[in-house]
Amino acid sequence: MAEKSCSTESANPDCTLAIDRLYPVTPPTIQMKRGATMTVKVSNPLPFETITLDLQSAQAVQGSDQVAALIPQILTQLKPFIASQSVQKALTPKAPAQNPGSNTTFWADYQTVSNNLDKAEGDLTQTLQAAVAVYAEIQKAVGTPPTTKKASGVASSAATNAPPDIWTDFGGWRKWMLCALNGDDCQTTKTTQVQQNTVGQALSLTKELATCTDKPPAISSSSLDCQFAALTTEFGALSTGDRAIYGQLFTALQQSYMSLQNAVLNASSISNMGKDLASYYVSIKELGVSASNDPFVAGAIGDPSKKQYAQLGRVVQFNLNGVNLISNAEASVPAASAKKVVVTINVLFSDPVFEASAGTFFSWLPNRSFANQISVTQSGNQSVAGTMYTINQTTSKPTAVPFVAGNWRLGSSFQFLGRRGAVYATAAVGINPNTTTTEFAVGPSLSWRMLMVSAFWHFGRDLRLTQGEQVGQTWAGSGTPPTPSTQRYWKGSFAIGISIRVPTTFGSTSSK
Repeated sequence: MAEKSCSTESANPDCTLAIDRLYPVTPPTIQMKRGATMTVKVSNPLPFETITLDLQSAQAVQGSDQVAALIPQILTQLKPFIASQSVQKALTPKAPAQNPGSNTTFWADYQTVSNNLDKAEGDLTQTLQAAVAVYAEIQKAVGTPPTTKKASGVASSAATNAPPDIWTDFGGWRKWMLCALNGDDCQTTKTTQVQQNTVGQALSLTKELATCTDKPPAISSSSLDCQFAALTTEFGALSTGDRAIYGQLFTALQQSYMSLQNAVLNASSISNMGKDLASYYVSIKELGVSASNDPFVAGAIGDPSKKQYAQLGRVVQFNLNGVNLISNAEASVPAASAKKVVVTINVLFSDPVFEASAGTFFSWLPNRSFANQISVTQSGNQSVAGTMYTINQTTSKPTAVPFVAGNWRLGSSFQFLGRRGAVYATAAVGINPNTTTTEFAVGPSLSWRMLMVSAFWHFGRDLRLTQGEQVGQTWAGSGTPPTPSTQRYWKGSFAIGISIRVPTTFGSTSSK
């Protein structure tokens, strides 16, 4: 049996609300019958996100007084380090082919530091290039998903080594990211050498650019800062003549090292980037590639109180929240701030059966009047006034009677032409504008949205002659006859009513 979708037009029994994760649209307040349950299903789920249905608030609210209402009714951006950092590559001076001086020890150490400086510049450029590519892919995952589902099976380009599309081939994208981040299984992944093991590159570069702690510093140290400090000590120990020979080369090397330091700010920036990417690696590694159900049940929203507040409406609010497992590790407990609201769902549990309406019914009970009319006799071509008077009757119908009514719904509401419909038993009170008297009507009514059409039995006041007088009787006496004697009496007649339904309201919401 097909599941019944929740309607926004009427009070629903058990039903299902469908939410598209790629294009979530917040629904209006949905009305449920007392004790009913709404099941929330999510289609097109993201493979790296968990969805929860979390209660935000629940409140009992009093409905409007329909009896009293009768009378008036007459990570949008890349990481800051990558986004703002521009690397100004230092121009390391190339040493001449031969030693310009005679100090072979200083010359050998100078060449070692110069070559290591070149290597550090190359490592920095490669690491940042890889980080930009990795952060660009992470940005896709933590940003806003596309509103439409793309066709699957689109292979990445071998020429550009582009990563697979995260929305159509998450398994391939995950494999590409694990290789790019930590060098996992790169033999079967279309990545360049630059794009592999970005975390390892960042950690290695951190060691190269670490502040020197060796006492005394040595050329053999892994830290470029220690190497440069050792070379500076050697340069200070040179003779005056050798310092003059090597001074220009040493100064240029010193400027290149300072340019490198200014380009990366300090080693902690690279270290922080490596730690950041390492956390993303753990998150993506933990995700796995198990296929998620599409659609899947995110949860159910039930009536919070069937007995305690039976006469009140119950308004509940739920948030459909998503937790991105790439920016929030799956193994950890996500903080409230990590939950991103996909849609907010407001539900009103109430199904009032009594409502008011106001309108006009058109009755077949005529508007009747009686009067004396002079009888005219014809003599030749002339009309001769006689002394006879005849009782004459004038009628007009239908009679329009404005009314207000109370409506008791019979059974459940239903859908007609995609809108709410219901059948009511209606009792109406109207004022006949011809007699200015109160009249009544009862009968069944059919509503469609706010419009109601009623088939009434109208209890109205008709007019009749008394004292034995009849229509057509002639007054034969002298003088002007008395006005016909009449009286009002109750009489039933068929009527058709058209009115506007006034739904019961609950605070800022309304019943359908």
